[in-house]
Amino acid sequence: MKHYRLFYNFGLCWLPVLLLGLLVASPAAAGVDPEEQFQRLHGYYQRLMNTEAGDARENWQRAAAALQQLHRQQARQAVGPKSLYLLGNLYHQMYRRSGIPLDLAEAVTSLQDVQGLYPDHPLADDALFYVAHIFFYERQDRQRAEQILGRLLKLYPTGDMAAGARAMLASIRPDADRAKVDSGGKPVIRADGKYKQAVASRGKIEQARRTVDRAPNGEERIAVMPVRYWSSDSYTRVVVETESPLNFRSHLRENGDSAQRLYLDLDGARLSPRIGSPIKQVADGLLKQIQHTETAAGGVRLILDTQTRLDDYKVFSLDNPHRVVIDLIGQPVPTLPPLPDPPPVMARPATGDSLSLAQQLGMGVRRIVIDPGHGGRDPGAISPSGIKEKDVNLRISRLLATELRRLGHEVILTRDRDIFLPLEERTAIANSHGADLFISVHVNAAANRQARGVETYILDVVASDDHAMRVAARENASSARSFGELQGIVQELLNHAKLQESQQLAEFVHQTTMNTMRGAYGEKIEDRGVRRAPFVVLIGARMPALLLEVGFLSNPEEERLLSDERYLARLVQGIAGGVKQYATNLSLAGR
Repeated sequence: MKHYRLFYNFGLCWLPVLLLGLLVASPAAAGVDPEEQFQRLHGYYQRLMNTEAGDARENWQRAAAALQQLHRQQARQAVGPKSLYLLGNLYHQMYRRSGIPLDLAEAVTSLQDVQGLYPDHPLADDALFYVAHIFFYERQDRQRAEQILGRLLKLYPTGDMAAGARAMLASIRPDADRAKVDSGGKPVIRADGKYKQAVASRGKIEQARRTVDRAPNGEERIAVMPVRYWSSDSYTRVVVETESPLNFRSHLRENGDSAQRLYLDLDGARLSPRIGSPIKQVADGLLKQIQHTETAAGGVRLILDTQTRLDDYKVFSLDNPHRVVIDLIGQPVPTLPPLPDPPPVMARPATGDSLSLAQQLGMGVRRIVIDPGHGGRDPGAISPSGIKEKDVNLRISRLLATELRRLGHEVILTRDRDIFLPLEERTAIANSHGADLFISVHVNAAANRQARGVETYILDVVASDDHAMRVAARENASSARSFGELQGIVQELLNHAKLQESQQLAEFVHQTTMNTMRGAYGEKIEDRGVRRAPFVVLIGARMPALLLEVGFLSNPEEERLLSDERYLARLVQGIAGGVKQYATNLSLAGR
């Protein structure tokens, strides 16, 4: 029986409530047992919930900071996962009072960290169930709630949250191929501010299950959507999207003297009616075609026929939406048929017949892909006054593209308008266009309104610190992967040669940006350094790549500066200056 149940409606509060006036000034107080520190913080949380002390936001922020400090110092102790779970509860209640989206994002991040950092802990499935409720009831995001519930059932099929997850999943799915289940009305908010879960009766759930398309083993079959792909002369990325997570296997076989055949088997799957032809022609010089077929075992097999031998291939999965990504690397056949239409990106190469300045100098940096983070239905961070990160990212990226073109570089934007792009598509655009550099532009946010400054990130298996881990978790929000799983993918795909080049690029860009900004604005531009973390958007990049966090929308002063055209102009001059220094250094090293 599980003994950990904290503060959400689907469990009982098992921890004792201490004196309401007791507050820990610092969880690292000398001589205080970590469990006692946690109990004091839980007591203070209860005080905020039930007294007028909860009316002051600074009290909630003080408690959050104390919990974060406790977790940093005792992450490997028994209080580690409990402090994160309580932190998620605390931020959720902050959001219920403030309506600030960042508070809810922090709640989700903390709860996802419980599962990601402590996957075997009894609270791991509780945290996922809590996150599913947040997405369904707070964000009205049924699809994301379904994905998280599916993930919970895949990872913890016999856990004590499994029955509730199945019931909730059956009650919220409106798909045409499933019987609709009446959940008995909208969720009810209890007097204490917590949800009273509304689920369907067992009879209605079983009736819904009987209508689902099932594999021979009785399990529900998951729909496989039409594939998407991006190509260049020596690289093809194929993305196979599925309704839910599933198991897959791949193996490569010879298919003649020069061609090969890559098999991808998806267990418990079926082909979506949206897939018209069983064969999708590609013919990009590397990949000839993709075949789809349903197997007698109740799965789907994709067959990728190459036109030449592969130098390497990688297969990995991502979430939100669930998809399997296949990267093929090799040399194309000598004679290529016409290439398919390129993906919808806005490419603006340098004009004129003469060589660009970069080409004349023999630099190794000719083509740069700039990725304005977020977009479309994904707003990114939102400032207290309503400024959306996606809009700031796009404005900075456009200015940066103009400045880099002035320096003679060819620049491609992954988006030049407010549209949504999956994370893996952004990297595929850079790879398929043969970019020499990839720069993803973002703006930071934090629950602490005083946080400020510029930080630069590169891809690595392990995050530099707790802050880097939380930034990556926010930026990876459109991927439901846990940190542990992402680390496994990064470990498999990390190109250590490109890691060194990315580190050099990041140091040039970061230092030049800081020098430029401090020259105009002084020490109030905080230097937060070059850091590392497993960012999904950087996975699989075949060139030096970095992610910029150019300021904090949650900081009132930096929110104002990020709307100032003169400030942005100075910012992009610093970034472009760092790229120029990196390119010059690369050119000199090659002589």
